[in-house]
Amino acid sequence: GFAFTDNIEAPNSFNLNHGGSKIFDPVLPGIYQVFEQDPGPDYALVNISCNDPSGGSSTNLGAGLARINLASDETVICTFTNEPPVNGPLLAHWRLLLLGVLLAMAATLGVRIRRHG
Repeated sequence: GFAFTDNIEAPNSFNLNHGGSKIFDPVLPGIYQVFEQDPGPDYALVNISCNDPSGGSSTNLGAGLARINLASDETVICTFTNEPPVNGPLLAHWRLLLLGVLLAMAATLGVRIRRHG
């Protein structure tokens, strides 16, 4: 699995397998961070994207970090994409259905935080 830490809720760490997701709900508006620990040596983190309707969230691929700025009544979805390193072992790519989008990735992981009310 892939290891993450966060400052959203205790115990402030979780693991996800291929295609897995973690939902934090409900969460108060504020600024939060989700960090993927080094997935090596079999994988490399190649992308982090956050779908944030208010546009306040950001990512830092080199640090493995999603900085989530959660506004009131908003759902932010951040996706961490891991692939085998170019010079690593040949691993079959999995096709995953994640949030209605078909992706051809080795490992796609979603973190969703949502505020209700």
